[in-house]
Amino acid sequence: MGIRAFSFFVGLFYVFLGLAGWCPVLLRVPMNPVVIHNTDSAWDVAQLFGCLPVTTASNILHLLIGIAGFFAAAKFASALAYARGLAVLMLLLVFTGVMPFGIDTLWGAVPLSGGVLAIHIITAPNAFYFGYVYLFDAREAQVPGVA
Repeated sequence: MGIRAFSFFVGLFYVFLGLAGWCPVLLRVPMNPVVIHNTDSAWDVAQLFGCLPVTTASNILHLLIGIAGFFAAAKFASALAYARGLAVLMLLLVFTGVMPFGIDTLWGAVPLSGGVLAIHIITAPNAFYFGYVYLFDAREAQVPGVA
């Protein structure tokens, strides 16, 4: 899989995640206090698929990440920049997701712990790999510093 395909499929996944957060059939309010404690979210925050805490702000964030991936897949240079930016963004979201004192939910606005943290942990090294390590597509476009 090339960098452009990575950008497209990550964009597709995050658009699906953002849109699924507004689908009432896929949401449920947890009734188990263990789920609330593990995700460090409020009682009224809905859980997508029963394990991903979502709010309107997190849905918009995931939609923006996904739409950017679609547009970045058009060219090699933009897909490379998207993968590099996504790696940095996901790393920041992972570090924010493990912070105490309400920082992990950005004080209730965007829950970044629980299952969402796992998705960001999986996305970060993949984006790093395609942004900084995988350069087999370099023959398609001239990348400075790559022979």
